Order: sequence, then structure tokens, then C-alpha cells
Amino acid sequence: MATDVSLRKILRQIDEYGWAVMGVGGGACDTPGCDGGPDDDGIEFAYTIGLSTLGFPEIITYGLPQQVAHACLNFLGQRVIAGKPPKIGCPIEQVFRDSRGYLIDVADTSDLVVVGQIYPETVATQLIWPDWRGRFPWESGYNRWRYPQPLMGPPPARRAG
Repeated sequence: MATDVSLRKILRQIDEYGWAVMGVGGGACDTPGCDGGPDDDGIEFAYTIGLSTLGFPEIITYGLPQQVAHACLNFLGQRVIAGKPPKIGCPIEQVFRDSRGYLIDVADTSDLVVVGQIYPETVATQLIWPDWRGRFPWESGYNRWRYPQPLMGPPPARRAG
């Protein structure tokens, strides 16, 4: 849970930019006590706070270094503010330097603790990133050991090809 001082800082960022980004784990927590708790699996993550006030779900991503996660989430937040939000359930270009990303609906929003402190209902999407071969976690051959990221919602339905 964020302290009152931390919440005021986050609310100021939302007022100024339209959203804020919260990092958890990786030794670079944004808020005291954000080490992931006793059930922490060691995978760092980051999420937006405030995109829901702009008519878009909050975005969470797992397993990326905090600096990369913050840059990606801020890039997506800028697209939302500009009126060009990414489509959920479709590949998205330009979010990562040399590869596409993917947004899936999130079923379990329990990791978005600060969002829950500010907004009564939380709707979120997860930014998924590919392994070095460009494969996503639901695709055959994805390297789960080297690129761990839990899926917090159902993977996209397979399309008939």
C-alpha cells in the first residue's frame, strides 16, 4: 500500500501527465513496501495509474527491467493521450525497439495495488513482450526459462490460418 505522501506524488503526476507509472521489484521500488510481499516470485513488474480516467485500461507488464518497462508504458500512455490508443488483442508495433508487443485482457488485477487505492474498480490489460525469436508465451517454442512473464489473463484465441 502506498503511503499518503506517495499517493499525493502519484496524483500530482496524474494531474500533470494524465497517468503515472509504478515499478515493483528489481531493487527500484517507487513506493516504500513495494517489494512484492511474501508471495513475491521475484519477477519485477510495472503498471500505469490513471489511464483508466482517459477511457483506456491500466497497463501492466512483467519481467522487464524497470527502466525499459517505464519507457514502454509511457510510450503507450502517450498514444492514449494523443487519441491513438493501441488495440487490445492485437500485435502492437514500435513499443519495443526491434519487435512487436501484444496487449491481452487481465483477469487478475491484484498486483495493481496502488490503482486499487485510488480507483474503486480496476480494469487492466497486460503488455506482453516476445522472446528473442519474436515468439510470445502462448506460441510454440517460446523460451519460458529465459523470458519469464506470467500471463494474467487468457492468451489470444488462435486464428484459423
